Formats: sequence, structure tokens, C-alpha cells
Amino acid sequence: MRSGRDVYANLLRDTRGLRREQSRAREGWYAQLDWERKEETLFELEMLLKGFACFGNPRNHPGKPTQEPPVAHDFGAELRIVRDALEQSIDRIRQLLGERDRAFVFSRYLETVLPEDSLRSRLIREQLSQDTPEESLFVLRNTFSSFLEMAEGLLRLGRVSHRLYFSLLGMITREVGRNTYFNPLVALEFRGEFDRIRHADVLEALHDVHEAGHRVVSVTFLALFRALRYVELVDQYAADPATAQRAYVILSVFRSDLRALCRYVGRRACHVMADSFEKRLLDVPAHEIGPRFEDLGHEAARLVSLRATLENLANVLRVEVRRTFERDVPSPAQAGAGEDLGPQLVVATASLRATIHHAITTLCAEIRPRAS
Repeated sequence: MRSGRDVYANLLRDTRGLRREQSRAREGWYAQLDWERKEETLFELEMLLKGFACFGNPRNHPGKPTQEPPVAHDFGAELRIVRDALEQSIDRIRQLLGERDRAFVFSRYLETVLPEDSLRSRLIREQLSQDTPEESLFVLRNTFSSFLEMAEGLLRLGRVSHRLYFSLLGMITREVGRNTYFNPLVALEFRGEFDRIRHADVLEALHDVHEAGHRVVSVTFLALFRALRYVELVDQYAADPATAQRAYVILSVFRSDLRALCRYVGRRACHVMADSFEKRLLDVPAHEIGPRFEDLGHEAARLVSLRATLENLANVLRVEVRRTFERDVPSPAQAGAGEDLGPQLVVATASLRATIHHAITTLCAEIRPRAS
């Protein structure tokens, strides 16, 4: 029997693509953080970073589809959300930097007083260094402060055009994509700091999954539990009228990840399971085919049933998420004040949470029917 860790350890370790020494450096940095809510703080920061890319795709926005061409739309409402998300990101970066945040203030001061270009160039090189997680955070702190000032300036215009808005959002996204230690832009990527499955029943159910279906089921469970954390974060923002609109950034990540999960489960999962089962069959010696024929047939039947369940889950998730986004949450441009938006978000997250819980329960029942 495999341990709960073995089921999905590779996914937690490898999906971001950090080199081994970088992974060790990040793990060491995280272990040294000495406050209780470090997991929640890091999760919120990374989802905000991912949110800038996802929010830049109008397909991820709530609200009914519109026929208005982008060039005719005033992106002032969307830019205010981006500005608020930048402020929230900077606040979380400062918490993670701790005392080292003072170095940022001093560095910005030096930029204004150094007389020699050679000294300024040296300072810039030091600001761009990303040899450690702290330096990567420092780079984000520096660039996001500049992006925030740019957003504030653009909002003083009478109208925010399509080109201006997406130029700024593109710069933010590229900056996140260049970050060495804090780049969560990969679809269906998971982190050991905040994506470990702690639900005992789910871990027990994972033990019963056929080897050919391990990766597919692990990806599905990790994505579903990640989605529950998105919903929880949206509820936190919705509780305060001052932060309610920031929930749009997290909702865009939720929709993007669920779309990626549905695409993976509906289109790729069957090929992943088939290839894995084929390798298993080819490893069976010829003289064992006869005695093991019935067992292999049962394994194949379970994989066929698992595939059908996964495809059904993908269809249900796709429909329910789309319904909630189009009916229960207004578009960013139509969102009212925080006092009105907060309750709407709470209603929407209740529906999304129920959908995710149903998906988890259904998948557990499929892979461990005797426990259902």
C-alpha cells in the first residue's frame, strides 16, 4: 500500500519546475518563517500573482457575455480592481519580508540621491538579483510599487482605454512570469506549502486507486481542494466592503483552474490512464497472461468506470461554474458598492462550494465504493 504522500508527492514537487537547489532554498526559507499564518499569507500572495494573468483574460470574468467590442469599453472598473490587488499583494510581500522590507525603503531612497550613473547601475543590478526567495520577493516589492503608481496615474484619466489597461496588465504578468521563486502561472500546478491533502478519508480512498489512474485522480483531488481554498479566500474578501472587489481576481483564478481541470479530465485523462495501463500490460510476462487475465480485465473495467465518472464530473463542473458566474455575480464593470457586492459573492461561493464538495464526494465513491 502506498502512503498518502507517495500518491501525489511528485505533483507537489515538480509541477512548478524549480531546480532542485531552488526548491531546497524555498523550503528552507519557508521553514524559517515564524508566524502562524504563513501558509495563508503565502497562498494569498501566490494566488494574487496568478490572478493578474487570469484576470487579464475576459473569459474568466463573471457576468453575462457581452457583445461590446473591447476598444469601446472603459476599463476603469477593471483597473481599480487591479490596483487594489496590487496593494494587497504588496502588503502580503511586506509581511513575508518582515524586517527586510526596510531595505526596500532605503533602496528607493538611494535611487533619488546617488549622483553617479555607475552607482545607480550597480544598485539596479542588486535590485534585480534573485538568488534567494527573499531577493525574489524584493524584486516583486520594487516592481509592484512602480506598477501601483502607474495604475494610480491611469485612474486619474477620464477613461482607461483597452490598450493602456492591457499594456499595464501585460507588464505585471511578465514580471510575475520572470520571477524565480514566486511564479505560479503554470496551469494545474501545486505547492507543498499549501496544497497537501489533509482529509483522512480522501487519503484512504487514494490508496485504492489503480496505478494507472493515480496521477489523474491526484491531479483532480488537488485541483478540487485548491478550488475550495479559492472560495474561502473570496469569502474573506467579501466580508469587508473595502476588499470585496478584490475577490474578482481570485474568482478569475478559480474559473481558469477549473477550466483547465475540466479540459485535462475530459480530454487528456483517458490517454494518461490508457498509456499507463498499456505499460503495465507490457510488463506482464507472456506465461502470466492467462492466470492474470481475469484480474487484468477487472482493472481495465475499473479504469473505464473511472474515466466515465471523471468525464461526468468535468461536464457538471463546467456547467455549474458557468451558471454561477453568469447568473450570481455581476461583471466587474457592473459591480456595485462593497456593501452590495459582498452578499452576492457569498451566495455565489456557497453554490461553488457545494459543487466542489459534490465532485469530491462523487470521486471518492467511485474509487472506493465500499466506503460510500
